[in-house]
Amino acid sequence: MYYNTVTLTGYLTKVPALRYTQKKKPVCEIDMLFVQSPRKINKKFYIRVYVWDQYAVNLATNATAGTNITVTGALVQEKWRVVASKKYTLKINSTFVGILPQREPPPVIDNEIVKELDPPKNADRDASALKGK
Repeated sequence: MYYNTVTLTGYLTKVPALRYTQKKKPVCEIDMLFVQSPRKINKKFYIRVYVWDQYAVNLATNATAGTNITVTGALVQEKWRVVASKKYTLKINSTFVGILPQREPPPVIDNEIVKELDPPKNADRDASALKGK
């Protein structure tokens, strides 16, 4: 039983790119966009998600920017030091990813569709922090 389990539903910010680890394990590193509610569309945040194995292959094959997906996995906190201060970020190491049917178009934020949005700059860290997978 997993105690550190979260399930989130959101939108892909860009087309998932399939890569392989040195041990030939498929992985997609994706950024998801979440909006607080349809009425508060300017309240948004991003989270980095690592998708593994067949889920990564399926996502790279069938999803595009703006696709509505649901992710279940474990939260992972990454720490690093910049000068004299510690920095933290949360990511998800997924155990399940499902593509949801598009009932409505992706949200429009500041007159830009979700696929035009870029995740924050600190989301550029790579999968090396998740070597336990």
